[in-house]
Amino acid sequence: MIPLAILILTLITIPINAQTTSGPTELDESLLSPLRPHHHKSFPKDCPVRLIRVGQCLDKMLMVLDEGIASVPTKEAFNDRFCIPFNSYAKCVLEYRPCLRPFQRSVLSLVVYNSKLTYKKLCKTELNVNETWSHLECFTPDGQPVIDNIKNKMLGIIDYSVNSTSVENLLVRGCCGVNALIESVVTQLDNYCLPRTGKASGQFVASLVTNIFHDILSMMCHNLPDVKTCQAKMPEEAQQIQQLLEHPNPSDSDLVLYLLKIIKKIDEITDGI
Repeated sequence: MIPLAILILTLITIPINAQTTSGPTELDESLLSPLRPHHHKSFPKDCPVRLIRVGQCLDKMLMVLDEGIASVPTKEAFNDRFCIPFNSYAKCVLEYRPCLRPFQRSVLSLVVYNSKLTYKKLCKTELNVNETWSHLECFTPDGQPVIDNIKNKMLGIIDYSVNSTSVENLLVRGCCGVNALIESVVTQLDNYCLPRTGKASGQFVASLVTNIFHDILSMMCHNLPDVKTCQAKMPEEAQQIQQLLEHPNPSDSDLVLYLLKIIKKIDEITDGI
């Protein structure tokens, strides 16, 4: 059961959106209570603050999910904001390792390693940067509503997963939710970007996620690898997830708060394993 906690921790950190990069976002005090103190006596006291920084840095590592991408005016500015400081973002994410158990730390390191491999494809050469920017410029300067809609979909899936009552249910909702979310985002971005740039950018954005989290998805979701399988094996869950994606509720909530909720939920149903 240990890997399930990692799946949800790593998957849900994809879309964390912090309002600024200069300091931590204000948090609900109830979410700052230690996770099962009798299991976590050696964890640093600043883990909630570190988690916020992880969210900010992951946003930038995933580029299109960063709040500032819609205001990046040029390819050069994109390179300065995302490519050049990429290694510092990766280092920032790894600073959260002391807040995790040993196996979790290993998985987080794997995610960062895969992120660096993805970075080489996106930013290593001028040709890479040109290709990456040809997709991301679809979102500038007026693409923020599209990005916000995608984040609202993510919030809906996270909230749905948080309401799970068992490990098995959390696994089903997590895997099927991510599968459906990726498919929905690919279609949405292709429809949005093709008329603007002539690029089918949905798959490009999806690849940012699937490449970085490939090992996690393969390990945890091999029985539920795609939307069709979820529809066949878990039709009621698949239908509910589809409704959430078709009608996402607008939200100003910070996704890092939802991540904290999910971590506490996992800790409850796995009894701190």
